[in-house]
Amino acid sequence: MKKKNISAKAKLVDGNATDSEATGYGKPPQANRFKPGKSGNPLGRPLGSKNHPPLFGAEQLKSTFLAELNGEIVISDGKANVTQPVLAAILQALIGKAISGNIRAAQLVFEMARGIESEHRKEYERFVRYAMVYLQLWGEFLDHARKFNVQIEEPIPHPRQFVIDSETGILTIRGRVMEGEAESDDVDHDKAMYSQAVARRFMATMTLPPGHDIRHYIRE
Repeated sequence: MKKKNISAKAKLVDGNATDSEATGYGKPPQANRFKPGKSGNPLGRPLGSKNHPPLFGAEQLKSTFLAELNGEIVISDGKANVTQPVLAAILQALIGKAISGNIRAAQLVFEMARGIESEHRKEYERFVRYAMVYLQLWGEFLDHARKFNVQIEEPIPHPRQFVIDSETGILTIRGRVMEGEAESDDVDHDKAMYSQAVARRFMATMTLPPGHDIRHYIRE
């Protein structure tokens, strides 16, 4: 009778070896084997990811996109090479097509113009809401101080710096909008013009009289 060969690598437990207890090549110890239904590499590459490129994070994609648009490109105008921002070159090409009669390009230009105008209008309306609260509260506070001869530090910007253009009806601020700021270079002091740069600084730094909180007056 032929004897059954037993692998020399088989490990005996209590003198007996079973298929589940035997160890060797392709048979790790029972305690180290993968459990049914559980991944042996839970932190490894997701299934199918080998066939897909890695995804950019939102901020990385945004910064890369803006960097490319703000990069420079050399374009020949027929006489010489001109260096200009990529975005400017794209817009010039698009507007050129619109002027030449390309209907789709003209539609894109008009849509972009409407979108920019809409955002500009929303920001201006927000600035006006802040300005009206500011003028009302500081006006009352300053009148009260003058009435009772109370010395106070006048606000910056002062209510008298707010001007409404009689022709356009646009509200603007002339001069400084925050402490320590030099006279603003982006405000036309001869004619009242709405400046987004001035308005944004004002809304970000405005200070109301003591006891007043902007959150109680502004509803975004």
